[in-house]
Amino acid sequence: GSLTGAKLAEGAVNGQHLQPDSITGGHLAEQSVEERHVRPGSITLEHLAEEVYTSDLLPDGSITGVKLAEGAVNGQHLQPDSITGGHLAEQSVEERHVRPGSITLEHLAEEVYTSDLLPDGSLTGAKLAKGAVNGQHLQPDSITGGHLAEQTVEERHVRPGSITLAHLAEEVYTSDLLPDGSLTGAKLAKGAVNGQHLQPDSITGGHLVEQSVEERHVRPGSITLAHLAKGAVNGQHLQPDSITGGHLAEQSVEERHVKPGSITLEH
Repeated sequence: GSLTGAKLAEGAVNGQHLQPDSITGGHLAEQSVEERHVRPGSITLEHLAEEVYTSDLLPDGSITGVKLAEGAVNGQHLQPDSITGGHLAEQSVEERHVRPGSITLEHLAEEVYTSDLLPDGSLTGAKLAKGAVNGQHLQPDSITGGHLAEQTVEERHVRPGSITLAHLAEEVYTSDLLPDGSLTGAKLAKGAVNGQHLQPDSITGGHLVEQSVEERHVRPGSITLAHLAKGAVNGQHLQPDSITGGHLAEQSVEERHVKPGSITLEH
């Protein structure tokens, strides 16, 4: 114990002069231990003070998957927008992971544009563009009277010949139903036209077939001299004893009219 520091030359004491485990913390000057003095792998968790437990303790990129315990990483450890499609396992995204209303048309592949995309009865009129529905979208016999607005059916919508008597209301059974001059003889049933259907003075000679006027058709006393043709009446038309003196014109009886031997004394 007689040798003091004053007796030692500068740099005289080196590693071989020191006994093992003879250098303690008390011998070290503050901040005298540098990186080069620390053996690689010699610093363990027990050497670290609590205040050094920060992200600066680990170099960037030094934590690998094998260092992480199962379930150690949760939402708070992930940066926003850090999870990409490359991080997701196939078919790992389930219905519960998708926020309602977040899937738009741009997310859908073309092959899903089918009728199966929409639930039955989910498409309302509000979703349809004006004029979007045409004839090819309607099922046969799907349009009923309840779908038609009042007075929407026009003449152009009715197929020629499709309106039958069964479609007509009773109040339309009037003469206005038929255009003037449209009813031909072919439409009349045999015997359908009788006296009440004919206008007065509407039957003329042109309507009568030859020899169609019989004795029963002539009103008694209606045939006058004006109706007789000249020379139309001869002896066969006169009843016996029907010609009297009143019928004879003056000096109309000639010799040729007197039967021989017919003039007697009383004449």
